Amino acid sequence: MAKKERINKDVIISPITGNQYDAVRSGADFVVLTGPVGSGKTFALYYEPIDYLLNNSGSKIMCFMRNIGDFWGAGKVSDTLKQLYPLIDRSTKIQPHDPVGEIIRNQVDMGVKFYNNSEIKFQQLDNESRSVIDKIAKGVQTKKLIFDECNKFEWDTITTFMTRLRSDSDGNAQILLAQNPERNCPLRTLCGNGKHGGGWIAEDGTPIKERNGTVMYFFMHNGKIDETYFGKTKEEVYSKCKVQIDELLRHDPDLTFGDFILSMAFFTFDTRDNKEMLKKNRKYRGFTANSATAMSSHFCNWNYSIDDGEDEEETELFSGSLRPEEIEAMFREQDYNPRNTEKITVDMAFGGLDNLVMMHWMGFHCDDVVFSEKNSFAEAVDLIIRFMNKHGCTDSDLIIDVQGDSAITDVFNLNKKSGGYGGDTYSLSGGYAFSGAVSSTGKGRMAFERFKDEAAYLAVEMIKCGMVTFSPSLKNMRYTHQRLKREGATTLCKQMTFESKGFVFDKTPTGKIRVTPKEQQHLHLKGFSPDIMDNIVMRCGTSYSICYEEIARTTGRERPRLTAGSILDALRSGPEDDIKEKEDNNARNERIRINSDKILNILNTI
Repeated sequence: MAKKERINKDVIISPITGNQYDAVRSGADFVVLTGPVGSGKTFALYYEPIDYLLNNSGSKIMCFMRNIGDFWGAGKVSDTLKQLYPLIDRSTKIQPHDPVGEIIRNQVDMGVKFYNNSEIKFQQLDNESRSVIDKIAKGVQTKKLIFDECNKFEWDTITTFMTRLRSDSDGNAQILLAQNPERNCPLRTLCGNGKHGGGWIAEDGTPIKERNGTVMYFFMHNGKIDETYFGKTKEEVYSKCKVQIDELLRHDPDLTFGDFILSMAFFTFDTRDNKEMLKKNRKYRGFTANSATAMSSHFCNWNYSIDDGEDEEETELFSGSLRPEEIEAMFREQDYNPRNTEKITVDMAFGGLDNLVMMHWMGFHCDDVVFSEKNSFAEAVDLIIRFMNKHGCTDSDLIIDVQGDSAITDVFNLNKKSGGYGGDTYSLSGGYAFSGAVSSTGKGRMAFERFKDEAAYLAVEMIKCGMVTFSPSLKNMRYTHQRLKREGATTLCKQMTFESKGFVFDKTPTGKIRVTPKEQQHLHLKGFSPDIMDNIVMRCGTSYSICYEEIARTTGRERPRLTAGSILDALRSGPEDDIKEKEDNNARNERIRINSDKILNILNTI
């Protein structure tokens, strides 16, 4: 009898109450869970798919986390799943009597595999470049996507995976988002009280608990938060974005406007909602009340507007944008130019609201700028060819941003080389197809998230050092844009000053430097893209080696380097070796050189 009771105990799933119950029963397309540590978000997040997994044999759920360590260990995702399901975990000695599946710790195939052939797949996503995301998403078919600590992901990444919600299994397709409150994050806008928010977060950043579970409807044009329209009904949403939805209906006449409108529900938790944990740990609230984080973890005075207490000195290093006087200082005759190589940069655009902008460079000095507000792809090609002919340039002098416009490589001879060439003279014939989504270069791999982050950082540093210049005659050049409705026109200098506000740097959770993501740049720049400044980014990024040298020469800051010799020196160092090292210096250096060659040969075979 005792044995039977033990088996039954293993298969019972812990009950949930209150907010947790309402959250897991929500049928909204997007379910957002937020609250401080210990409030029960994670438990509810992984409780929600139980019904779907058990009733759909062979189904799959994808769970994304920034760091692989967040899946494993005490209090992490794997522990939560073992509370919910009787799972075999071969890292522990004690196993459940009647398991329904097994935890898989293989880094290539992490997650939980159930005996009905269903699966919760763990996916680390610490690189959000387009090529990496496309590789991960390839072949994925699911009805549920989980983004735990979603504030660590770019909003474009989350919406990109929406296209993978194409499983033919039963049940509603859903995206589940969970995070602790954070000041600068997409949900602060998307769930806020502003023009493009659903109204769950007050203007002071405090979640409105009375709106817990309230379902709002929305349409998000091209996945952009600043083009999102919310309403209490689908009809209200349709009235706000009729033009965009009618265009979609023209391509899909068999659908209705309601098919393009999604729903979202927002739930905020506090520690008192986690009744199951508090029943077993009455002292927990006593500990939180005495902690340094009592205001957020105990009194629930937490919101989306409180700074996270980052070190001020470190924040200033990465968050300072260019000053207006630094932009104005670029418009002068060049007094020093490290290179005189001729280049043309093109920030490609056609068919949308962005401008096509082209610049002619002699080294890092720009003497001509041409832009176009509205043009087709064919017209863009014609503009580029005419600009090339004007300056007597060939395909080899071109640097074109091909992000999303790879068709341009069928027209011009452009080389795709991940991370740039470094110098101005390419070993291959043809120009350069710039893509910021690829990995950073070998020189910046330890410091930057993507090539775009590295190139933008170099561009800002080159401007601050006075290395990038524009002909003075361009300062008051008339510049127009489709979004300049009231103003009608501005000047090139003023527009560059405005665009420079979007070039703010911070650190990723893994400690790497990144520039403000495009989604947030659009918010900072009122829907504009930094079309002019992106040309400077391309010019500096494709000559990154030169930029590193010039920045070091001007500021005295050298990029740290580790050589095989210095690594071996560090491994060998000891006080008793000092005298012998001096005597055998020549022999030891030769030995290090040979060992270094062997190490590099081995690394090249991996």
